Amino acid sequence: IHAYDTYMQTIIDRLLNWCKALSVPVVLLSATLPKKKKNELLKAYGAEIKGDPSSTYPLITAVSEDGRVSEYPVERVHMKRRFAIELKPFMNDPNATARLALESVKEGGCVCVLVNTVQRAQDVYRCLIDADEDTETRLYHARFTVERRNEIEKTVVQKFGKDLSKRPKKSILVATQVMEQSIDADFDAMITDIAPIDLLLQRMGRVHRFDNTPRPNGMQCPHITVLTSANGYDEKTIYPGILMQRTEDLLKSTQTVHTPEDIRALVEKVYDAEAEGDANYFEMWAKNEFKNQLEAANAEGALLPKPNMKYPSFDDTLPDFFRSDDERANFSAKTRIGDGSIRIVLVPRGDMDKLPERPSRSMAKQYMLKSVSIGASKLGAKPDDAVSGEGLMAGTVFLPSDDGIARWNNFTIRNDNEFGIILKKE
Repeated sequence: IHAYDTYMQTIIDRLLNWCKALSVPVVLLSATLPKKKKNELLKAYGAEIKGDPSSTYPLITAVSEDGRVSEYPVERVHMKRRFAIELKPFMNDPNATARLALESVKEGGCVCVLVNTVQRAQDVYRCLIDADEDTETRLYHARFTVERRNEIEKTVVQKFGKDLSKRPKKSILVATQVMEQSIDADFDAMITDIAPIDLLLQRMGRVHRFDNTPRPNGMQCPHITVLTSANGYDEKTIYPGILMQRTEDLLKSTQTVHTPEDIRALVEKVYDAEAEGDANYFEMWAKNEFKNQLEAANAEGALLPKPNMKYPSFDDTLPDFFRSDDERANFSAKTRIGDGSIRIVLVPRGDMDKLPERPSRSMAKQYMLKSVSIGASKLGAKPDDAVSGEGLMAGTVFLPSDDGIARWNNFTIRNDNEFGIILKKE
């Protein structure tokens, strides 16, 4: 839940209202949740917050049926680490990032280069393979077809997992946020684009993850190189600029990070609204707060009403868009803000006429494995020669391609087995 933006957080809060009303137990998981956000989630489930929560970490917090809050410190922690932190101003320089990665594995080792965008991942990977043919290098991001992404994920877990017999002697994995959570992989070191501190801490959990992994010379201690921007951070970055800047400023004075001991203090320092700073700090924070308020207001349009705690039913107060079948057919309650994404399947032009109107389940599965999700705002309106799927393929667009290359307005879309989907604006 630490990865939710304000828009989705607003929807989750309402979901918790209803889970509480219907006596549905809920488990919320995060290792890096700011105190303010934690309290908001607890209140949404009917908690009565009295005083400050415990500063103990790790901690399990429970809310009883009558709203009482109980806290249970976790005394035994299986994974304690001391990370060495280094900052380099290479966030916008794929060549410098690639050189840094190659230098880090000069004597061997497995390194993850984790960057914030697919385009940057592709650029860094291209620089790596152009500069060095001897290092085992892989690329992993979300803009592969489902089938190819599953193949790569399986290989990543095999190569960098607990089975040491398959671990490479010298390897670099270039990845995006797909490596940030859920993947059980272990690297000797990491080079990562800067992100808000809670997400950086999540990324660090992939370094020296397993105790029994032998480390090469110079990598016995976990080392994290954080790539910063020499030009600062603005609204164009995918994360709030104020959180990026605060994280960088915090890390400048932090040469080591101990986990789990330091996690709570680091997260609170970055997310504290009353933290000290100059006028630019406060201006950035004000802009971010305004953005959060706007997202929360936008989310209101997709919310169910609050439950009547005595008789939890929304039948009498159901929003109009849920009442009419015609209106419901045209309504999409988005859980993420923005234009969403479009799922695309590239089809050889000669096979477009063979597309079934309503594919069978097995055929739909095969199409889905060949599909990829692309941000809608990048592409614009659907081109005239594209076909919208129906039935089990509703929401998918079939796009004619010639030799694996398709056109979407002023974009070319090419499916490359090594790089994934390559978007190029003409």
